[in-house]
Amino acid sequence: MSSSKVQKPPVVGSRNLQPWPTIPNLINCGNRLRQLLEEEEVAVVTEKIDGSNLCVHSTGIIATRRTVLGIPNDAEELSKLKFNGLSLEPLGQPLAAAKKIQTDFAEKAFPNLSPHVVVYGEVVQKGTASSKEDKFGYGGRGFKPGHFYAFGLGVHFWEQLNEAEADNAVTVLTDLGFSARRCGTDKSHFLVCILNNRLAGLFKDHDLESIPRKTMKLQDVFPAYKDILMREESLEGVVITCPKSNSMFKWKGREETYSPETTEDFYALPALIGDQWPDALAALVQVGNSVVERQAKVSLSKRLESELAASLISAKTKFPALEDLLGAEERTSQKRKQLVEGYVEQIGREMEQDATGERRAEICRAIPTYLKKRFSKYLR
Repeated sequence: MSSSKVQKPPVVGSRNLQPWPTIPNLINCGNRLRQLLEEEEVAVVTEKIDGSNLCVHSTGIIATRRTVLGIPNDAEELSKLKFNGLSLEPLGQPLAAAKKIQTDFAEKAFPNLSPHVVVYGEVVQKGTASSKEDKFGYGGRGFKPGHFYAFGLGVHFWEQLNEAEADNAVTVLTDLGFSARRCGTDKSHFLVCILNNRLAGLFKDHDLESIPRKTMKLQDVFPAYKDILMREESLEGVVITCPKSNSMFKWKGREETYSPETTEDFYALPALIGDQWPDALAALVQVGNSVVERQAKVSLSKRLESELAASLISAKTKFPALEDLLGAEERTSQKRKQLVEGYVEQIGREMEQDATGERRAEICRAIPTYLKKRFSKYLR
């Protein structure tokens, strides 16, 4: 065991130290995509749910990708927790499952390392994360509001591992049939397992429902999902995982907004991929063209507004809802004003962090005015 220092236990409102890794946009990964096609990778495809990405820890923590929401000691405390207007009481079962996975699986796999488990999942909203309306028809397809759909597993250790120990831990999980990778920083390593049949089986054994998945050759994914991604309000997108190489990508449909850099990457795809997989390339080009053509009809000012709106939606899914934070605070109270100003500042920083490319400066300059307008009723 490494002699690295022991991590401090988190508190409510602190940073989630084991977030699910950021999934790159497929359009920006042309070279990698060609490599995987050449290697004849088999892919696991899941729908990209437009909900809330939350995780439950075997230590009792409930968190967003960024923030610890709560550490309930019992069912009564859990029943009082809310996120974006939804009660988190249904997360009692996933919390219990995470603890069981720790004792049944992780402690046996790592008997000398005191492992803890994180289960990552998507919580479906009453509408979607971006709309009060169920525009993707989740209800009609069996997705239940407030329900937790698991898609990934994390393993971390209170005593921080060095790189060699973390790599050895990845090998242990790989030998057990999981598709594992090392995440974190040089000073704090943890492991994640992306969805494959072995992980789905572990979830099923512990009464955790995972996001429905389909397994097919990577080259077949694109023609299979082309038509539905080109229809408005059908799917937000899909997540494509390649367990053999531990690769993950997101491929979104016509409602996506391409940055100038992503547009350039899209136009470069045909040359990068070549003509060896014509059906796959044709599908990628058709979906991408539908995005570019829709954007061309939108003025630059409206496009900036659309980009800011999408960035705000993404930022808000990583923090508690403002209404939940305010609770029963009086509308004119000083504490309420401080809460609102702190929340808006936090959201603004997250939006700036997400802004990339040659228009980053323009977007960052527009964020304060945009947020002041969007939260004006709270800032009066």
